[in-house]
Amino acid sequence: MKIKIERKELLTGIQRVQGVVEKRNTMPILSHILMEAQREKIALFATDLEIGIQGAYPAEILEPGRLTFSARKLFEIIREFPEGKVEITGEANNWVTIQSGKSHFRIVGLPPEEFPTPPASDAESKLPIDAAALSDLIRRTLYASGENDARYILNGVLVQLQEAGGKKKLIRFVATDGHRLSLAEAPITIDAGSLPEQNIIVPKKAILEIKKALDEGGDDGAPELAIGKNQLVFRRGAFVLTSRLMEGNYPNYRQVIPTGNDKKVSVSRGGSKGGFAGSLFLPGRRPMR
Repeated sequence: MKIKIERKELLTGIQRVQGVVEKRNTMPILSHILMEAQREKIALFATDLEIGIQGAYPAEILEPGRLTFSARKLFEIIREFPEGKVEITGEANNWVTIQSGKSHFRIVGLPPEEFPTPPASDAESKLPIDAAALSDLIRRTLYASGENDARYILNGVLVQLQEAGGKKKLIRFVATDGHRLSLAEAPITIDAGSLPEQNIIVPKKAILEIKKALDEGGDDGAPELAIGKNQLVFRRGAFVLTSRLMEGNYPNYRQVIPTGNDKKVSVSRGGSKGGFAGSLFLPGRRPMR
């Protein structure tokens, strides 16, 4: 394999996929990125066996092929290069030469045949959604999810697709760590009459990577969510994230949300000069289990 690619494009690709690269694992190949070169583009893949990310980027393909790199080493090398063309050449025994200007590096990878094969998608329900709306749903709920909680299911975010009257539907995100809970929802603006109701639990790590992809902006078009029996697929342009869904029963969040309240409190968003911090305690309410 031999390619030439703009440093900016390659660095963007590495930054997008390295979020799922395992830092500590029993399989060395999971600390690597797989690169495939074909038809004027390269594809980059990374996975931790639960979440997979891939993206495609324009490049000059001199010789097609497949290579693997240590994600950390490749990022450190490309980050220090000046803007311009980067040339990557595969050699015998999985060695790789990386050149840019007067800089020259030679690193060893692993056999690309060892890289896990991405699972076939079983997602059938496809839901185009506004990027700003999806980003806002994540922003308003992700912080409340568990962080390595012993109750495994709380380390995910509940995503529901439900009826909202007539053919209209809404998408709802719910997150809790057992002590605090956040719920946010948004209407689906397309004709979603044919979409079935859904209740899925998505790992926090996958939601975080989707948020990163949304925050990049760009002209990649509207994102799309595809939901299957065991996985969620997020697409935006050439960026694709596949995540296994979490199995289990999410806590009944409705029972801890007070109803029939006749009192409301308004607080200035800006707060005082020193900032504002406060907590709301609900008498008689128990933490979620």
